[in-house]
Amino acid sequence: MAILPMIDLMILVAWTSLIVAVVQKAIGMTLAIRATVFGMTPFDFVVVAAVSLLFALALAARVWVKAN
Repeated sequence: MAILPMIDLMILVAWTSLIVAVVQKAIGMTLAIRATVFGMTPFDFVVVAAVSLLFALALAARVWVKAN
């Protein structure tokens, strides 16, 4: 199983969730409403991004260690 596409997918998920968090926060600040997507707040999306980036880092480290 190829690991590199999975790493790329995790990085894409992280950046997408960060963009959603920023847009959600901007909407919340300008319209003074509490915007949620599937019940998730901007902080939840930032946590998803952090976990995704850490998982991608762990996968990359595992591939690197296995290769060396």
